[in-house]
Amino acid sequence: MEQPPPLSPEEVSRHAESEYAQLGQPQAVKVFGILHVIFASFGIISVVWAIVASFAGNAFFAFGSKSAAAQAQMQAQAEMQEQLLPATVISTILTAVIAALMLYAGILLLKKRRDALKWSNRYVWTSLAGKAANLVMFFIFTVPATKEMMHAAGGTPGGPGMRHLDTIMLVSGVVGILISCIYPVLTWILLNRPKTKAWFANQSL
Repeated sequence: MEQPPPLSPEEVSRHAESEYAQLGQPQAVKVFGILHVIFASFGIISVVWAIVASFAGNAFFAFGSKSAAAQAQMQAQAEMQEQLLPATVISTILTAVIAALMLYAGILLLKKRRDALKWSNRYVWTSLAGKAANLVMFFIFTVPATKEMMHAAGGTPGGPGMRHLDTIMLVSGVVGILISCIYPVLTWILLNRPKTKAWFANQSL
């Protein structure tokens, strides 16, 4: 009996996509759609708060203690905020862009659109690039400004206590940024699995 000719790679791919499409919507699509919208909403709120705080920061100091020590500490905090202004502006812009991409991708995921994966991946890479930028700004702006503020508050540069605080600050800052990478990495891994990508390919635009 004559054997049928072997399928081409394109035919194999289309056949696999057709089989995957029959499995129904992957659970990850709905889960990440909901999470994208929730986290994006928090991001937008943080952007609004950063803008409000940048204008109202000096007003908050007016309600603080009038003692000399408290006034010195508030002055040190105000100077630190001024030094961190470039990093704050850049970080706020990045957060706004990432939140907008995330919100749009989340809406597309919930609507089961084919291009939801494309926009979710755009969010992922933009988010990771933003976190890399935040890590650079942490060492360029945050670390020097924080050390200067602690010195102005009465810390002894190079002393045991200051070295301990410096280590805690560096470790917590780096670890915090690395932890924030978990969600975009998981998003990319779970939404780009072959079966999930095949399901997206069979959805409407």
